[in-house]
Amino acid sequence: MWCITGNERSLAAIEQRLADTEARLKGGVLHELRLDLLERLDDEVFAFIAAHAARLVVACRPVRQGGAFQDGEGERLAILRRAASLGPRWLDVEGDVGEAELAPIRALTGARLLLSWHDFSGASMDGPVELAARVRALADKRPGALKVAVMVHDACEIVPLVEAVRAAGLPFVAIAMGAAGLLSRTHYARLGSAFTYVAADDATRTAEGQLSVDEALAMGLLESAGAPLFALVGGAQLADSPGPRVYNALFRRRGIASSYVPVVTGSLAAVLPLLERLDLRGLSVTMPLKLEALGLSEPDELAREVGAVNSMRTDDGRWQGTNTDVAGVSEALAHEPRMAGVDRMLILGAGGAARAAAMAGRKLGLAVSVCARRVSSARELTQNGGDAHAWDERHELGRRAEIEGLADRTVLVNATPLATAESAWPRDAPLPARIVFDLALGTRAFARGADAHAVGANASALDAGETALGANASALGARARSEGKTAIAPLAMWLAQGAAQMSWFLREPVTADELAELLA
Repeated sequence: MWCITGNERSLAAIEQRLADTEARLKGGVLHELRLDLLERLDDEVFAFIAAHAARLVVACRPVRQGGAFQDGEGERLAILRRAASLGPRWLDVEGDVGEAELAPIRALTGARLLLSWHDFSGASMDGPVELAARVRALADKRPGALKVAVMVHDACEIVPLVEAVRAAGLPFVAIAMGAAGLLSRTHYARLGSAFTYVAADDATRTAEGQLSVDEALAMGLLESAGAPLFALVGGAQLADSPGPRVYNALFRRRGIASSYVPVVTGSLAAVLPLLERLDLRGLSVTMPLKLEALGLSEPDELAREVGAVNSMRTDDGRWQGTNTDVAGVSEALAHEPRMAGVDRMLILGAGGAARAAAMAGRKLGLAVSVCARRVSSARELTQNGGDAHAWDERHELGRRAEIEGLADRTVLVNATPLATAESAWPRDAPLPARIVFDLALGTRAFARGADAHAVGANASALDAGETALGANASALGARARSEGKTAIAPLAMWLAQGAAQMSWFLREPVTADELAELLA
């Protein structure tokens, strides 16, 4: 079940929220009423509570727990007692209210008392023992249910939060706030929560990481809350990926109940037990976890050769691994007309994306060189042929390519995370390439609109000099265009690898054309 939230200041706005949401969702939801946010608390408000009591979660949140009520505590508790007497489905009261003050409220609400506690700093996740003790203290106050909302910074923190609340033996809502806590909202049912909070729209979110109704519907909630999971795992850059939007649209189109959820973590090993608990079926792996994924799966021959896994799926209880980045780079370059006469590839970076680019380059018959911050890593990628260069040699590489006439025979691949304002190539050094292919999505490397759809099956035709999409590409691609060179936008690679990855996950064909259409 959903509890729809809002930050309305007037009763009229709340009434409009209920009317709009009920018409759209056809009932079956709760609504949070935040009395502390209202400009006026009069008889009309309490009449509204009485009229809609069965579907209301009523709160009057004080400033100390992230609310807006600043008058005296006695006045606030009187408001809560009056609301409780009207029989709302849940009366949300802060867990730090003393027993003497809580007792009369509990007498009015009985099993409808929702005792809540919020930690917006996330400090409680530093001490799981202290967290468990706090939850037990809340349970000792004999509420009907518990609500515990804690800021988390890594998805693996969801498990100790949920376990601490579950141990109390009461109905509960456990919310991991922040981007890293999204699974606690999308898969609340599998984690044991009675319901989840969903904002009426983008402008009415009441907590960090909260989904809007539009976003929840795009993810297939309510059905997907208990269905098998597909996920994207990596660092904070996940916010830049079009994957969740596109893949969830694909699932809705094909009638697949699952959702595709971004999971922010610094350790695949630490978060994998949580994902398995949620019946994970397919996992997209991004930086910096692709090398770790290699050791946590049974990689196929391609992934072993690349030395990195970007895709994992379950098969008879075992994790299989493959690498679809190779297909992404290969397809984009194979469809680029100006590749004729190019016989060299210079890769910036030596991580998982660089490994895939090197493999793709060799498959296309290119001589591969690598420039990385750690020369040892660059040497590892070029041990079967090619040159390894230190990061601070980029000026010299550009100058030498110009002198020796190599630039027009080279494709430069940015396989680092550097994008948008920061470029992976020195601004005052010549670009030693005919083609610049940027793999870093960045915050503006893709766009909604007709550009993605227009390329159709030829995803690699996203020439940065021809589309608004390209105009929003990274700093390196923008520079290439300004110098009259061809720049391939990051989305070209993403669409090709995404089609290969999703086909592998679903065991049915998915094309780059279809993904481009869904992105539009």
